Amino acid sequence: MRSLLATVGMIAAALIGVAQPLAAAGQAMDGSAGPEPIVWKLVAIETPLERTPAPEFQAYTVQFDPNGTVLVVADCNVGSGTWSADGQVLTMSAISLTRMYCGPNSIDTTFVAMLSEATIWSVIDDHLVLDLRADAGSLIFDPTITAVMWEWQQFEGSDGTVIAPDDPTRYQLLLSPDGQVSVMADCNRGIGTWTNDGPSLSFGAIATTKMGCPEGSLDSKYLWLLSQASSHVVRDGVLYIALPVDAGIMEFRSRVLTDAEYQAYVAMQQAGS
Repeated sequence: MRSLLATVGMIAAALIGVAQPLAAAGQAMDGSAGPEPIVWKLVAIETPLERTPAPEFQAYTVQFDPNGTVLVVADCNVGSGTWSADGQVLTMSAISLTRMYCGPNSIDTTFVAMLSEATIWSVIDDHLVLDLRADAGSLIFDPTITAVMWEWQQFEGSDGTVIAPDDPTRYQLLLSPDGQVSVMADCNRGIGTWTNDGPSLSFGAIATTKMGCPEGSLDSKYLWLLSQASSHVVRDGVLYIALPVDAGIMEFRSRVLTDAEYQAYVAMQQAGS
């Protein structure tokens, strides 16, 4: 079995050539505003007659890539299509989906059919709401913090002190649902564990490479701040991680994973299994 540091090296190799973001968060390449490019998990379906919670044991998610691709997980199936936005008006193409049989209780085909009918998007109380054409209903989503690349923008202390990296793409966070975390801290890379329960969030020990970063690097400060994390919230697609006793807040913005980063993400999940 690979040692932990060998696994760090494998993941670092996949992440070392990090690409620049495709576009600013929440901005389609044609310049039209759209939903933030995080992974949104379905929590309820509303129709004119009722509100139905989404099955807790199933995964139904949507992610709006700023390049105009919409990425979909519908229970045991995955797929994609295209999207564009003009203000709050949303245009969705037909979604191409794999054709696995997910079981008699699956709502995979219903979910995808409704998603294709979405015409208006909005964020209400931190929920993404996709309204369907002809007042047929709405899909309600909660934000998640896994499966996207979070890039550190700044830390603001309770005393007003602000610490910000010169290049946020050098300070990254990639969270896996199974409790694994991959970190880029300037010239160093690492993996470790994370846990959360509702708003609480904490990181276990993170094993990192030991490169000497250039003068002015915030690598040690960044890793120390992560070690102090106590809670989090996602607001307007931005991840805020709070330190205890109102010591301050870290701010992260998301982008969709590149192909290389996705492969590293898969490797990280396999390493933790």
